[in-house]
Amino acid sequence: MASYGKKDFAKRDMNFFSEFTASSQAFARAAGWIVVFSIAVVAITVLFCIYKFVDYGIVNSKVETYDKKFATDEYKNLKIDAEELTAKAASTNQYSYVVQSMQSTVDKEEGVKFAIISSIEEHIPSNVILTGYDIDKGQVKITGEAHSYYAPTEMINMIKEDVEFTNDNLIITRVDPSELGDSESYAFNYVSAKYSFEFVGSLVSNSMVKVSYIGPDSMIIRDLQSEQYETGKVFVLSDIAKITYNNQTYTLTSILVNGKTVSPDELAAAQTGSASYENGVYKVYIAADTKIDLYYDVAVVEVAN
Repeated sequence: MASYGKKDFAKRDMNFFSEFTASSQAFARAAGWIVVFSIAVVAITVLFCIYKFVDYGIVNSKVETYDKKFATDEYKNLKIDAEELTAKAASTNQYSYVVQSMQSTVDKEEGVKFAIISSIEEHIPSNVILTGYDIDKGQVKITGEAHSYYAPTEMINMIKEDVEFTNDNLIITRVDPSELGDSESYAFNYVSAKYSFEFVGSLVSNSMVKVSYIGPDSMIIRDLQSEQYETGKVFVLSDIAKITYNNQTYTLTSILVNGKTVSPDELAAAQTGSASYENGVYKVYIAADTKIDLYYDVAVVEVAN
């Protein structure tokens, strides 16, 4: 059995205190670093808060400066000028549509008049006399007299080869012999027979279609759409249920065609859409120049409970 003397116990105590001292020094160093790191974090936080406070003060000062600047009469007048320019732009668009529509009508009718007159001059037979010719809003009317029942028919058929018509009708009527000073009956008076005729037809041509997108307070929220479209066809407007303008969404509330409100079913189709047109569709038959006004209001955002 081993025995320990006083020297052994003294040596063990010295080793213990040496190890304790080393551990204490290591802990002191670690604690020092922790303190330094904590101070650094606090300092950075304080500096960041000071920076944000100063930055907020600078921004707030600029906002106040601009608020005062925009409150001056100069900028109030600029706002009024902007509103006046917006109204003037809408008025100019309307005027432009009227001018284009009038020019379209003039070009269309004048061009067709020349084509029909040229065709008549080319195909009119010697036994036909014209007594009237008129064209109004695409409707053509030709009247005349002939000494042959078939002459007007042949002439109109040749004109129709040069100019296209729809819903056309030719009426030929024999003139009463008594009006010609002839007392003989219809049945035996072939030499002096005389016929009157009237041709009426609608021209196949284009019409002016104008579409306006109007928001609250008559604000224009999309560019005016104005184009020539074939008369007698169906005009389709798609993706009209919702419109985004200046980061604001607007929803369709009503449709007016030539000043008249469309039916609820037509409006519903334009508002809800379909499998083919998810964002709404409106279709209208074009019979003449047509003005379509689409009215919108600010979209209501539904908040979930």
